[in-house]
Amino acid sequence: MKTRSLLSITASNDRIGFAFFEDKRLVEYGSRKIGSVRQPTYSQTLIKRIHALARRFEPHIGVLPAFEDRHLDHVRWRVSRVAKLILADAKTSMVECADATVREHFERTLNTKRPTRHRIMAALALMFPTLEVVLPKPRRTWEGQPYWAPMFDAVARAVVWLETNHE
Repeated sequence: MKTRSLLSITASNDRIGFAFFEDKRLVEYGSRKIGSVRQPTYSQTLIKRIHALARRFEPHIGVLPAFEDRHLDHVRWRVSRVAKLILADAKTSMVECADATVREHFERTLNTKRPTRHRIMAALALMFPTLEVVLPKPRRTWEGQPYWAPMFDAVARAVVWLETNHE
């Protein structure tokens, strides 16, 4: 049986998170700072980071966020667009997975309505024990997102895609 590799990329305002899977095994994950959107080097840093991930992993499948309306989250939309271009150039099949699909999947998995982001991250840490060391504490409403949040989003998106798309 041929090994299938998958690279999931998700962004927040100042960093990208990624998760690399071979079949259903989490091989590598991380979060990389890309700086503020207002910085003149933002686009170059973004392209450099995503290109490095594509070149390093050479994935068969790229899982990216799906956007119904790009104006709702312009930063994540731009990161997704750049990733699509770079991964397409690397001859990677592209799939999109909407936030709503991820939320619905974890509602069923955790048997709860509207699970919190932290609850989803904790469930992922149970599925992949290596993530336990980077699991952030629950945040208060006024606190910013933890450094590792985009990476957990990328892992969640990949897990949902892997569990719903059997070949």
